[in-house]
Amino acid sequence: MRAQPITTPPVAQTVPDDQVKTTVIKFPNALLTKSATEKLCILTASGLYTKELGKEIERACFACSHDTGLELSNITTNKTSQTKFDTTILGFLRNIKTRFKSNNQQFLLCTPPSELVDLLILTGTYQEYTIVDNTFTTVPYDKDENSSTTPKNKAKCSSETQKTHPTITRQIIELNTSLKRTAILEKGLETADRCVKHFLPQAPPRAEGYSFSVFYKSSEKVGGDFFDFVALTADTLGILIGDVSGHGLEAAILMGLTKKVIALRAKDNRFATPRDVLIQANVDLYADFTKYNFATALYGTLDLSQGTFTFARAGHELPILLNTSGVPTTIESKGIPLGVAQNKLFSTALTQETITIPPGGYALLITDGITECWSPRGETFGRQRLLFTLSQAPRTLSCQDFLDNVLASVMAFAATRPQEDDMTALLIQRI
Repeated sequence: MRAQPITTPPVAQTVPDDQVKTTVIKFPNALLTKSATEKLCILTASGLYTKELGKEIERACFACSHDTGLELSNITTNKTSQTKFDTTILGFLRNIKTRFKSNNQQFLLCTPPSELVDLLILTGTYQEYTIVDNTFTTVPYDKDENSSTTPKNKAKCSSETQKTHPTITRQIIELNTSLKRTAILEKGLETADRCVKHFLPQAPPRAEGYSFSVFYKSSEKVGGDFFDFVALTADTLGILIGDVSGHGLEAAILMGLTKKVIALRAKDNRFATPRDVLIQANVDLYADFTKYNFATALYGTLDLSQGTFTFARAGHELPILLNTSGVPTTIESKGIPLGVAQNKLFSTALTQETITIPPGGYALLITDGITECWSPRGETFGRQRLLFTLSQAPRTLSCQDFLDNVLASVMAFAATRPQEDDMTALLIQRI
């Protein structure tokens, strides 16, 4: 199969941390990762090599203001040509080497694959490049003993590189080792992210006379927000939304535990009140939370025939009711988070409320990531801004379009600022 032509610009994502700033540029069949510290830049290409990828490698190298290492060890074989590289790579490498030399910068090839080494050897340019082999091993070649491509001379080249540039060689090896460890961690987080998303409903339920829409976005690879729909009876639907303190893997584990416990308690006693479900869930969860962990949750039952929503709120964000006049109302209720107090105090603090969603009206449930969304100027979106946004949204929109309209204002407010908390919104529309 030929390499797919790039019809849209590559997608770039920058993930800064305390020491390494990493930018990922995605192509249809390849990935280019740029990792930079204050002294060194490493470019790692993987996937299918194309002329477009070569141009992007060249541009990325030219943008580096420090010594730079290029790693091409994970290039896959082109099924059509049965090769990993074509001759265009030689031109790009020559341009990069020339530019770096004129700027008194070091350009190094890190553990180049044998196919690239062969191309450099065939063109007589292998000795012009500084080669860093992370393992400092050599690859045997069936060449003449006097050839510059023999293992002996290759080993000499690697050894000379270490002697000439010991500091940069050590930095490249240390950075590559760190990046590989990070890659393993990232892979684990991606697996956890898939598991977390599998915990959550893949689509809203269908119910005659109602429409449901959900928005979910984690601030990190894995998040602590959760939601669920629990089928109780033919006329009753359980609805859950919650947020576990913290971020990352610990929050994700507690999220899965909390969501499952509440859902099982709701299913075990389909006619239990939302307040009783949360009280029993707190009994189940209290021993599994430390003094540094807690979870907020709102669980309610929607009577599909009457349009009533009865709920209890364990320290979670207050729900918002929108009637046909377009006036949003915050529904007050009391409660403390799950896992912070034993059952007597928890049950005493927890109240239960009932609202009626009128035909043409909405009920909105959110996590605090919506109201605490930060702007580049350091302001939060806030509940008052959310209420105003809801009051301005057209009532003629579908449930999904209505939620999208509201969230568009939230995202415009955030602009390019990365958010510190997960965001979840669940909208119920009574048609």
